[in-house]
Amino acid sequence: MSTYTVRDVLRYSGPSKSLRLLYVCGRSSGAPKQTKVDALCLLRESLVNDTLNVHMYKATFARGKEIEDDVVDAADQRCPVDEDWVRETTEKASTQLRLLESNLQHSKTTLQKSHILSTYRSLAAHHLSAGSTVDALKCYLRSRDFVGGVSEMGTMCLDVVTTSVHLRNYQHVAGYCTKFERTGDMKDVVVEAKIKCCKGLALMSEGKYREAGSCFAYLPPATVLGDHFSSVLLADDVALYGSLLCLATMPRSTLSSLTSSPSFKSYLSLLPHASDALTSFCKCKYGPCLASISAMRDRMLYDAHLGPHAAKLIGMVREKCVVSYFGPYSDCRLSSIAETVGITVDEAEEVCARLARSGDLRARLDLRAGVLREVGGGSKPGRKARDLAEDFLVQSEATMMRMSLLKAGFLG
Repeated sequence: MSTYTVRDVLRYSGPSKSLRLLYVCGRSSGAPKQTKVDALCLLRESLVNDTLNVHMYKATFARGKEIEDDVVDAADQRCPVDEDWVRETTEKASTQLRLLESNLQHSKTTLQKSHILSTYRSLAAHHLSAGSTVDALKCYLRSRDFVGGVSEMGTMCLDVVTTSVHLRNYQHVAGYCTKFERTGDMKDVVVEAKIKCCKGLALMSEGKYREAGSCFAYLPPATVLGDHFSSVLLADDVALYGSLLCLATMPRSTLSSLTSSPSFKSYLSLLPHASDALTSFCKCKYGPCLASISAMRDRMLYDAHLGPHAAKLIGMVREKCVVSYFGPYSDCRLSSIAETVGITVDEAEEVCARLARSGDLRARLDLRAGVLREVGGGSKPGRKARDLAEDFLVQSEATMMRMSLLKAGFLG
């Protein structure tokens, strides 16, 4: 059973925490009503305690919008609107904005690049806290002209990339990841790891699961990233994303090397279910593999980045398990597939039929007998096994014939 709850989202910081809570109470299809209500109340509390984001706070009370009306009604009973906070925070944000804009104008008159760059970053941080993410991105982009060195260029790229992730502007993410790889400080392993994580998120959003999995699987050790990137993701998220993406798209040989990789193992140690899923698949224990994935299902569905892809990726892993299990056989009972993979017979029938139609499984279903039978020479492992058996028989017969000829004296 999964022990992941919506309160675990509080481990994140900045816009990521608000956006993840908003995803759970709004767009997450797998969350029950009570979980959505809890997420909405936590979102309101987080906005009041940690941000200046009055706009999002008001939006959490709106009807007929992103959040279901009955969820809003239930949350209103527990955490009603705080009009005093709205008024005071609006005034506070306005005052801070005027001060920062004044500082920026003063910095520009001094013509000192370092002061201008620092002020742009302070102004961007204010916009992020106030929920004006587009304005924050504009500030980071304008700071490009005042970057003084390779290290500052890397920091600027990271700022643009992380802000673009919050906006789900993944084209911008990809562009500035490439820019960093060309001109950033590649010696700063922390910045490089963060950039690579954002690149993985962008690739996952585009459905490029294998490439995304590589980004998460080949990061520096978890001690490098730690929880220093909680504004986007955590170290155990790397284990979650990397394990599921790699399981769905990579061959067993690659997965086996990942389970023995010291760097990726440091992430897997933070999420035992992910480690168990990879290890079980490599050992051909498909039922335990899918059980470990099922134990992380809530976390997957509540995740703002992985949630939209979770069902598809889990389905890909299930299909991969079925194909791998059937590989050595010429025919197999559906009940045996279901028992080994850990699904029902009906689910096994549905998966096998879909794989047969797509051509991923060279077999046909005999529904009357409840058997899956190979066609067209069967799978590659099955063909290889038969070829080896035929070669053995030919060689054995040749050896026996030679021994008989030698015994009869026909050969010298």
